[in-house]
Amino acid sequence: MQVCGKQLQRPWYHQFSEKRLKAWQPILTPAFTIPFYVVCGLLFVLLGVALIVTSSNALEHVYDYTDSSVDSNGVGHFDITIAKDMEPPVWIYYQLDGFFQNHRRYIKSYDPHQLFESASPRTLTEELPACEPSVDMGGRVFYPCGLVARSLFYDSFAFSQSPSEGT
Repeated sequence: MQVCGKQLQRPWYHQFSEKRLKAWQPILTPAFTIPFYVVCGLLFVLLGVALIVTSSNALEHVYDYTDSSVDSNGVGHFDITIAKDMEPPVWIYYQLDGFFQNHRRYIKSYDPHQLFESASPRTLTEELPACEPSVDMGGRVFYPCGLVARSLFYDSFAFSQSPSEGT
C-alpha cells in the first residue's frame, strides 16, 4: 500500500490482527445438509443398537444384605445363587442408599483440633460443637468425632464357586 508516494511497512501479522484472514465458508445448501444429517443420524442409530445389544448381554443381580444375620464379631455370611454362567471378567459393585458424602453437614462434621497431636486433646462434648450430630454415645466422646469418622464403609467380600449339583 502506498500513502503519499511512500510504501508502508506493515508487520507480517497485520492480516491476523485486522481479522482479515482467508477462511473457508461453506455454502450450506439443502443438497449437502440433508444427506449429512441423514448419515449422522444413521451412524448414531447404529451406535445405539450396538450399545443396547452389548448391555443386554450383561448379567445383573441385586441382593440387599442390610438385614442379614451376623455373628458375635459382626461378620455376616450369605449365599447368592446366580442362574447363568458369567464369563470373566466379573465386575462386582455395591450401592449405598441414604449416604450423602458431599452434603454440607457431613463435610463440616469434624473437629480439626482433635486431629492434631496436642498435649490436651478435646474430649468434652462442650468443646466439640463442630462434630454435631455425632459427638458421643452414652456419655463417651468419640475420638475422632463427627460424621466423617463414624461413616467408614469397610464391608469386604469373598467369592467362591460352589460345585455343580449335576456333576
